[in-house]
Amino acid sequence: MPVTRIITLIAKLLLFIGAFPAVAAKDLNDLLELDLEQLLKIKVSVASVGSESIKDTPAIVSRYERSDLEKMGISNLRDMFNFVPGVIVQHAITGMAAVQIRGIDEAFNQKVLFLLDGIPYHQPSHSLIPLDGIPWESISHIEVIRGPGTVFHGTQASGGVINVITRENPAKDTLLAKTGSHQLREASGYFSEKWGEAHQFYLGGEVRRQEHETVAYEANFPDIGLVVDDIDRKQEKDSLIFKYSGENTNVLAHAFSDKNVGINDAYADYNFYTFDFKIDNLFAPGSNALVKKEGRGEEDFRLRVGTEMNYRHSEQALWTLGLEHEARSLDRYNLYNAEQPDSELATLIDKNKTDELSVYSQIDFTAGKWHYILGGRYTAHEQSGNQLSPRLGVIYSYNRNQTFKALYSTGYNAPNPVQTDINLSGDVVGNQDLTAETVSSFDLAYSYTDSNLLFIANIYKMEAEDFIIRRYSEPLDSVSFFNEGVYTREGAELDFQIAFSDLKIFSNLAYMKQGNTITSSDPDAYRIPKVTSSSGLTYKVTDSHSIGTNMSFIGERSGLGAYTVFGFNYTATYGRLDVIANIDNAFNKKIKNPNNTSQNSTLAALGNVEAIYQLGIRLRF
Repeated sequence: MPVTRIITLIAKLLLFIGAFPAVAAKDLNDLLELDLEQLLKIKVSVASVGSESIKDTPAIVSRYERSDLEKMGISNLRDMFNFVPGVIVQHAITGMAAVQIRGIDEAFNQKVLFLLDGIPYHQPSHSLIPLDGIPWESISHIEVIRGPGTVFHGTQASGGVINVITRENPAKDTLLAKTGSHQLREASGYFSEKWGEAHQFYLGGEVRRQEHETVAYEANFPDIGLVVDDIDRKQEKDSLIFKYSGENTNVLAHAFSDKNVGINDAYADYNFYTFDFKIDNLFAPGSNALVKKEGRGEEDFRLRVGTEMNYRHSEQALWTLGLEHEARSLDRYNLYNAEQPDSELATLIDKNKTDELSVYSQIDFTAGKWHYILGGRYTAHEQSGNQLSPRLGVIYSYNRNQTFKALYSTGYNAPNPVQTDINLSGDVVGNQDLTAETVSSFDLAYSYTDSNLLFIANIYKMEAEDFIIRRYSEPLDSVSFFNEGVYTREGAELDFQIAFSDLKIFSNLAYMKQGNTITSSDPDAYRIPKVTSSSGLTYKVTDSHSIGTNMSFIGERSGLGAYTVFGFNYTATYGRLDVIANIDNAFNKKIKNPNNTSQNSTLAALGNVEAIYQLGIRLRF
């Protein structure tokens, strides 16, 4: 059966079972003849030197527009990434967000490389990423590589790469104000100014305050027993982004601070990228501590410099050679009495500085319908040694719409200072014998794109060596870090997007064979669901009114039951004014996530436990 006929049948089925039967009554052939060209023209830049279509790029990549997901009821960056197949963004015990890609995660996101407009962005001691620090109105779209990054990506890309692309449309300045349940107050804006033909300035900002639910946590203390404590969760964030684009110069500046309260109180000031946090009941009930940098943490920084040469031998052959040096500096981390913040109790991590030098090269060659990738990245890390990470790829273009891919890549990830040097006896202790972890992935993928349709199916096999895990150590009587992960995981993913004149439908599915199983060789597998799925649609009722919905399903894991969360959105447009009404977790599902701060912990990290209502007004000018 021809592929176009199969896809047409799928589209008809989705329309038939969808929530809007009036659309199903339309003639599908007329819809397919619309000159949309949206999905066929979508480009991604996260996996290559330049921009390529999703079907041609030599990686497993998903891309989603903020405007599309917003109309489906998604209103923050965490939930945008959570919509991607094989990706889970969950509340961590700390109150922050932990990103899991194909089952790989870490409490502070040390295994995920975060890019802002292609620039690596993470904190030097804990490897934190600014998931809550990008102004909502400044976001254009997201791109996600599932699996190890390419030769262009260095440390922290063992699980995957996420790239937030900001807007560059000078004709669409916007200002958004929101209010909602749990005392939500939010204001976000994005503005641009053009000077002459060669100079463009962009400025975005956001302020958000929200009180979340009061939730109860349970913990066992030696000689005391079970203690139950209520936590009043909340979020506060302020962010600012500035961009300048000139004829030969681009400048990006970003600063933000955010405060999340989970089982402990954490905030980060990313002007110079430090991270302080308060821990309630650290040693016993009522014994609270504050962990922060000495002074203001001015020595916390990452400095990356490099150069890249691209030589095009012909239209069919491109050779890339690059050199990068990154210095990571860390100020002293101290433990203080929370009631006496100037009273130092102990030094947890001493000052240090680490250098990483990388050389990478790649040959990109096209011969007829065949596209070949051959490359590698050599990394010399001051503490973790040297590593060569190869990359191979073969892409066969069956016709204008279809490609087949066979891809192999290896991700390298050096331990961060918390994993090697932290010393908080009785709670968490680092391991200075840690070495870098490697994750290799082999993918087979099929892609089909048409003027209004995108369909990707892929299977993968991952192998990890010296994988850094966090678990309780009896000799240390503390949580520590070990190179104990040597495992193989296999899975499959589907990604489907279709767009008509009045209707868009996105749906995806991810499966991992080893998910939610207990095995000594892969203890983390028990925290991974076998199946996850996300779907969303938006329907333009009239020229001025649209409705949308989204669904996220997370399968059973770590003894916690599966759950499905629904969201809904209504948007009314009056000239330059949009009125937006949104419901998240519409049916009050109580979300529980495994505690990824220790494999031995039965403590569950709570997500939203009731519906969240939002009402917003956007002005476009």
